[in-house]
Amino acid sequence: MRHVTPASLTRREVEILRLLARVHSNAEMARDLYISLATVKYHVSNLLAKLGCSSRTELVAWCHDVGVVAPKPSRWTGVSHRSGR
Repeated sequence: MRHVTPASLTRREVEILRLLARVHSNAEMARDLYISLATVKYHVSNLLAKLGCSSRTELVAWCHDVGVVAPKPSRWTGVSHRSGR
């Protein structure tokens, strides 16, 4: 992956990345952002090239690594949140 900071991304690129991290399909992103499916594909393709990623999964990993999105807490940490144990 290339060294790119979140600050160098456009607002739309960050929106696309956040939706990717939430496992949205291209069609769902197009619907949620009120843009065409072709525009979503364009943004995803540009992000893959810009960040030097070979898959959507790598894009999401990059998002978590640099803090574009926060990882969800795991249910399997072994800590009981109800009883405080």
